[in-house]
Amino acid sequence: MNLGQWVLNQRRLFFIIGGLLAVLGVFSLSAVPKDEDPRLPDWFATIIVVLPGGDVEQIDEMIAKPINDHLKEIDELKKVETTTRMNVSTFQLEMKDSVRNTKDVWDKVRRVLDDVKKDFPAGTQEPNFFENTNRLETILYVVSGDPDILKLKQIATDLKQSLLSVAGTSQVVIHGDPQEEIQALFSQDKLEELSIPHGQIIQKVSRANTGTPAGSINIDGKKIPLIIPSRISTVDQVSQLRLMKGSGDPIELNQVAQVRLAPRRLENRAYWNGEPAVFVGVVAQHPIEIVKFGQSVRDQVKKFENSQPAQNLKISEVSFNPDRTKERLQDLGMNLLIGILTVGLILWFWMGWKVSLVVSLFVPIISLVGFFIYSATGGVLHQISLAAFVISLGQFI
Repeated sequence: MNLGQWVLNQRRLFFIIGGLLAVLGVFSLSAVPKDEDPRLPDWFATIIVVLPGGDVEQIDEMIAKPINDHLKEIDELKKVETTTRMNVSTFQLEMKDSVRNTKDVWDKVRRVLDDVKKDFPAGTQEPNFFENTNRLETILYVVSGDPDILKLKQIATDLKQSLLSVAGTSQVVIHGDPQEEIQALFSQDKLEELSIPHGQIIQKVSRANTGTPAGSINIDGKKIPLIIPSRISTVDQVSQLRLMKGSGDPIELNQVAQVRLAPRRLENRAYWNGEPAVFVGVVAQHPIEIVKFGQSVRDQVKKFENSQPAQNLKISEVSFNPDRTKERLQDLGMNLLIGILTVGLILWFWMGWKVSLVVSLFVPIISLVGFFIYSATGGVLHQISLAAFVISLGQFI
């Protein structure tokens, strides 16, 4: 008995198996992770090691060199770039393009850090290792509607904390952060009236805002320099700086200048429709059901917006990838329906309605079986896999 005859004799068994796989395919279609684009492997990583008070020579000799020597033993690493400056050493790691199992390589790097940190100087902080450096924002919002950029920044920061509570959020990034600085606006006439030269003001602020060397201490035979940090960091502290009038009498800075907190005049400023704005990007975990995640984020933003007292506040969607993913899935369903109808009509015309019905039923069954196998093997639905599925479906038809 040949294979074809055996299959025909066992057709009930194969119909049952096919039906079960099709049912599993229906459930798999709703459960399989969905994303807009395929994720690239994490070929890049960053290591940051901080030693408060450490000078460049000490950090380079006792931290950077041991880490570099151990990283050279990892064959999968293509490049390691090291930058050392006062208090900190930074390492930029790049993996070879041929590596696909990046997790094992980064585990080796973690073991290296665990080994070498035992010999770090006293006071060295725990090494920070960042491997997910190529993650892009899945969703991008813009906060606008208020001319006060610092108020927008605060709202964006609050929104960030709110979005971090959404299940599936990996990271929330703020773009267009104006940064803050303390400004002192002087009246030239008043300075001339009180005989206060500009040089005195610059000198006072500079001295108060510069770390002061305070000697060094020896710990286990290692010399660690000490620096007293700046003592001014708030508007009140700057306002209370004492100047000397031409008469020799003291006067506080706030009596001759308006001291305020203001955004820096940087290129980092962002605009939306001509208005000052701050952008908030949401990075999703991977893999994830991106359509459901997007709806959760949208609900959270709506809830946050309704809780804000500002009437003119606007939180708008700039880019929302979950919607594009949903549209592609709908396009796939439409292509599947068109394929079924095309096959059915052609076969009905040439071979009759019975053959047309049987063959047309096989198209969705085979598609659902394919979804089940793809999901069971850890596949993620994105625009590349969907395109491949449509092409293969066309070839099947």
